Amino acid sequence: MAKLTLDQLKRVMRHYAALFSNPLDDTWQDVNPALPLSASLPDSGVGTATPRRLFKGAVRFVLHDRGHAIRTWPADWVEQSIDALAPQLI
Repeated sequence: MAKLTLDQLKRVMRHYAALFSNPLDDTWQDVNPALPLSASLPDSGVGTATPRRLFKGAVRFVLHDRGHAIRTWPADWVEQSIDALAPQLI
């Protein structure tokens, strides 16, 4: 399978941010890639299953599935925008 381009990764990230977002009826078009992810992803959840952890796991899975090396995410990733974070992961 072909590796993701930067634009494809940003779209995947917007999709998952919308999927795990607050409000729950967001679509990927509703997620502004220039805003910090904390604006879309609440930190509350059930046990350790928070929207932020689910988002990170889903994006890591897609990257791994597409043949990208698994990179360490910045400690402040949730305070970064999709536009700023995506190039660090690809």
